[in-house]
Amino acid sequence: MWQPGTSFPDADGWRCQTCHSSCQSCHGPRSTHCDSCVGGKPSVHGQCPLVSCPEGQYDKSGECHSCDSSCKTCFGPQALDCSSCFTGHLLDPESSCVEHCPQGTYANTSTQLCEACSTNCEACLGSSDVCTSCSRSSYIFLHQGKCWSNCPEGFFETNEGSCEACDGSCLTCDAGPTQCLSCAEGRFLESGGCGLNCSLRTFPGEDGTCRRCPPHCDVCSDQRTCFRCSFLYLILDGACKASCPAGYYDDMEDGRCGTCHPTCSTCFGPLADDCETCSKATPKLYDGACSTDCPPGTYYETAAMECQECHQTCARCFGSEANQCTQCERGLVLDPSTLLCGVTGDTECPPRTYLHDDQFTCKACHRQCHSCSGQGQDQCLTCTAPKFLYNRTCVTVCPARTFSSQQAADGAELRACLPCDHVCAACSGPSPNDCLTCSPGFLRLQTLCVSSCPAGYVYHIAT
Repeated sequence: MWQPGTSFPDADGWRCQTCHSSCQSCHGPRSTHCDSCVGGKPSVHGQCPLVSCPEGQYDKSGECHSCDSSCKTCFGPQALDCSSCFTGHLLDPESSCVEHCPQGTYANTSTQLCEACSTNCEACLGSSDVCTSCSRSSYIFLHQGKCWSNCPEGFFETNEGSCEACDGSCLTCDAGPTQCLSCAEGRFLESGGCGLNCSLRTFPGEDGTCRRCPPHCDVCSDQRTCFRCSFLYLILDGACKASCPAGYYDDMEDGRCGTCHPTCSTCFGPLADDCETCSKATPKLYDGACSTDCPPGTYYETAAMECQECHQTCARCFGSEANQCTQCERGLVLDPSTLLCGVTGDTECPPRTYLHDDQFTCKACHRQCHSCSGQGQDQCLTCTAPKFLYNRTCVTVCPARTFSSQQAADGAELRACLPCDHVCAACSGPSPNDCLTCSPGFLRLQTLCVSSCPAGYVYHIAT
């Protein structure tokens, strides 16, 4: 086996080869392959002198000759083959004494030698591993005195061949300090920047990037869970819907699908009387509420799939007509042959009906009348809010030269249009003192309307 000393291993590593006679140890067979010299002296650029000549001389064929004046010592075979230099000069790899070390070497002040920079350095300073520029052929980048094939994490490659720090929000970046490729802990990558939060319609992904929310979702936690939908879309179980399914209603105020009341199949709100259609358990719909049976005074209309009101005279019925009663309102009696409910004795017809000429049957008033003398629209006797009685009809707004009046009677708010005083064109009551504007031929005097100005007043036309 090879042992360090006067021999070195051959290329295969199986045999020991003898060093050159000038070497004590070596790494090859030539005189320029010395690692150390006889007596333990260090080699100078791989060479050891064969004969010890005085300082300033070198051995040539057994004779000592003077070194070149630039050398302090030399080893030959030429006078310029320096082995050491005078103070202020350094020995370069070509065995010349120079003031400045050549490219690819640095000045080792302890040995006074120009020693080679490390492999990746184009130039170095003070040490072989402290690079000041890098080998361009290998696309190597300079960073903190080292040459890298790629800049380390947290730095990016500049056009000048150096590595500069990324912005503090970036973990890695490219082409510029704020062009992030990945983000520091607690930040998320979006459009080349790293933020503490993701923008609207995105969410923080497990890979540290901001990912798109599901369609029509403004705020979400992942691809399956939305918390707030875009305008006109409603959230249901973490998904955004253009319209809510059966059993839910569109809650546009909160942007969600609200749950219908359990009695409803479809609805427009959460309450028990917000039903549009009914569940199988409570199939009868009346006035927005679902129940197992229609309430008193109504019957189930199969075609319409809802409970509809009986005739006003019926307490119970099987249809909407007056002759479809099965039980009468209080005070009325049922004629079993006609199934009509009528009056007897001094009994009066119920509200919204009038006594027919047969003096038994209560007929329905026009739908706008609260009480009436006949079934016509112009046969009303009283009207309820929001209508007003005027000339035996129910109107929405009182006409000119009338004022609105109202009073409570039998639990109903009755309204009527009553005439103003003849001097008023518009008024708030029946008195001449209630005029708001005056009739033609009359003049306004404070709250009164007069035919002429009294003494002490003159006629003034308002402009």
